[in-house]
Amino acid sequence: KKSVDDAIKTGGTVIFLAHRFGTEDASNMFYDPAKFIELLDYVSLKNNESKINVLTISEWIKTF
Repeated sequence: KKSVDDAIKTGGTVIFLAHRFGTEDASNMFYDPAKFIELLDYVSLKNNESKINVLTISEWIKTF
């Protein structure tokens, strides 16, 4: 959430990348699904408030 808030303040970009969803890997390659849903809810809220613009990577590349 801090990264999203920082991007809002600075006009920056946040790129989300996850290798795996779950909680069972000692390599830390897993992202907890509950935390991901919490993040998605936060991003959706900010998007609905028109504070951010959610794009796919393909859409984002076309902005340059």
